[in-house]
Amino acid sequence: MSVSAGGESRFDHWGSELNGRMPGGSDLTQKPWCSTSVGSGLNAAVQQFLLAAYTLNQRYTTVEANGCGCQTGNWGIFSQAAVAEINASEEFAQSVGAITFSGQAKTDAAALVQALLGRDAVMRQGLAKGSFSGFHAVDPQRLPYENAIGVALLSLRADLALRAGTCTYMMP
Repeated sequence: MSVSAGGESRFDHWGSELNGRMPGGSDLTQKPWCSTSVGSGLNAAVQQFLLAAYTLNQRYTTVEANGCGCQTGNWGIFSQAAVAEINASEEFAQSVGAITFSGQAKTDAAALVQALLGRDAVMRQGLAKGSFSGFHAVDPQRLPYENAIGVALLSLRADLALRAGTCTYMMP
């Protein structure tokens, strides 16, 4: 089945895929929809969240493409990549914090923002130590924030009725 920008669809056969080459077609894997159904009537908060998640994913993808330093013993490369990931995470936290959520989504978004900012602050403390051993020395302080991020993100996505695979992205 193919979906055109005007909302019309063309049924080819059962199991057919979206033809992204169709003139005027909508690629539902691209921002800001990220595999959601065009006809689902996404509200402004969900659209803003999906755009923020997409932007975060793009930032992380750029860090990975430029050499994340994850598999290197070079502190300079690693620390530059870590700072870029922290900056992207903080930008995501700001974006999520600026969205007008209501009900439980508001509570879960606030928890996500606090967990992201807490984790990022601990990571900055680790980076300030200037070595791999110093960076990893703060891992026990970072772990509760990582767990809180996971819980809050899953809860917020559920509040927004987003499938688990919608707009997935890597967390550092």
